[in-house]
Amino acid sequence: MDTLTQVRELRQTGPSDLGAARAALDTAINSSPRRNTRPRTRGLLIGAATLAVGGIVTASTIGLLGGPGSPAGPASASAQEILANAATLQISNYDFPLNAGQFLHTTVTTQRLVYLNPQDPADPFTAMADGATGAVITEDTRNVYTPASGDEYTIQDIGFHGTTSYGDLTAVQTGWKNYYEANGVPAIGAAPDATAYRSADWMVTQASGTDLNALDKNRPGADTLRTQLGQPTIEDQWRSLADPRVIYGTGEYRATLLNALSQTDGVTVDHNDNGIANLTYTGTWATYKVTIDTAKGLIQKVQITDAKLATTDTTGKSTTVSQTRPSFVPADTADLTVTITQDVVDAAPPAETATN
Repeated sequence: MDTLTQVRELRQTGPSDLGAARAALDTAINSSPRRNTRPRTRGLLIGAATLAVGGIVTASTIGLLGGPGSPAGPASASAQEILANAATLQISNYDFPLNAGQFLHTTVTTQRLVYLNPQDPADPFTAMADGATGAVITEDTRNVYTPASGDEYTIQDIGFHGTTSYGDLTAVQTGWKNYYEANGVPAIGAAPDATAYRSADWMVTQASGTDLNALDKNRPGADTLRTQLGQPTIEDQWRSLADPRVIYGTGEYRATLLNALSQTDGVTVDHNDNGIANLTYTGTWATYKVTIDTAKGLIQKVQITDAKLATTDTTGKSTTVSQTRPSFVPADTADLTVTITQDVVDAAPPAETATN
């Protein structure tokens, strides 16, 4: 039995199944191989990982868009109801109709806040705020065009680059030029040219992204939970909403996660109007803000602001460090922001390279 089938069959119908559902989901998320594909950085939120989850994603399995008449949650709905409704819509919208020649166009843009550490000019950018004199918002974008025919996918990437600087701008520009530009990354404010290619099984190709679970795995106690209880932490699950392997997974895959999160205590509804709900969960390690299209069940945005980080030194020992946001960074700037949009289009960009 493949992993996603196990996830589907373990999707909970009540609180008693919550542990099994989370365990199955976590196994699926973390089962794929990883390798680095971008310039090395020390920060735990930078780096790269494969977005792989076994199998080919098709228009019927991405299942994020709702059809006409999809129900929207009432303005007075609780966070638990909003999440449970979104989980249900992952299943009811599992088969999204496309006409011949059309493509389901999914765009995932990932932004990260990285800090300049002036004490290490050879490797200056990190996720650690302590002692930082400047910061940069980095960005990369992936466009996936899924055809109605189910044939080869077209993928268009706009790779890693910097968009916005804070703090000591001169020092930031110098550090960026000496480190990233020296490794082929454009200057801050410039984006690389988009690269398009086709793949019959793109989910097993390597792509730029962040291993969003790596931080949790280094946290004290997280490995114990997985090893002894076979169950990830609550914050593992919230962080997984921003993981491309979840975004591009099946509707059932996301439904399992959303159903589990619907039973989380302490989630607040910041806004719920006109079919859009904003939820916030504050954990020990981070604050998680999620924007949901309640009519379609689409997770439109995930923002994660870390309160603490677990770092590993050269001896392999893990240290927990609290984050204090420097005054030069706007207070509403998240450490990680993932934005997801979808539409139906009649054409895909021409592919420059082909891969099998």
